[in-house]
Amino acid sequence: MLVTDIEYITKSKAKIYIDETCRFVLTKREIDQYKLCVDINIDQAILDEILSECILVKAKKKVMDLLVSSDRTETELRRRLKFSDFSDDIVDLAIDYVKQYNYIDNKRYIENYMAYRSEGKSIQMIKYELRQKGLPEALTREVLEAHEHNDIRNINKYINKKYGTPPIILANEKQKVINYLLRKGYEYNDIVDCVRNFETNGN
Repeated sequence: MLVTDIEYITKSKAKIYIDETCRFVLTKREIDQYKLCVDINIDQAILDEILSECILVKAKKKVMDLLVSSDRTETELRRRLKFSDFSDDIVDLAIDYVKQYNYIDNKRYIENYMAYRSEGKSIQMIKYELRQKGLPEALTREVLEAHEHNDIRNINKYINKKYGTPPIILANEKQKVINYLLRKGYEYNDIVDCVRNFETNGN
């Protein structure tokens, strides 16, 4: 295997290309330690040592740091590791490492999301955001069914907070309210019913 390029991305860090493919990122100290330079041949034993002693250690630290700062899904962790130039095989090993300690728990993630980050959001918006995070839809439905989340209550809360009393919404404001709530994922009929009820009863 041939080192075909060493591309410095900072003064102390570089992408290492082996056989024209970027394999990993090393510090200048590590590059000097393994005496890497362009056009030098690297045998499998040295490559394996770099991957296990340098790259995998960094990937494990990266994924642990991410989990310490915030609970994350496996999909989010994979995206962040890939963005940091870790190869697929290293990403797999780093994810397996945190999985064995149950640091990734999709059900716990959804429950925490519902407890701390779902305020004011529609069911459809919640499902969309969790789907974007790579969470299984069946598990999301299961947790949502056990959680007291009410779109009608949220719509009424928004309207009351915005308009208070007396229960009057000007005609030119009404469509703005409807459009805003539609963008938040609420159902049109639910919105219209809540607006009508607010105008009639004030709640």
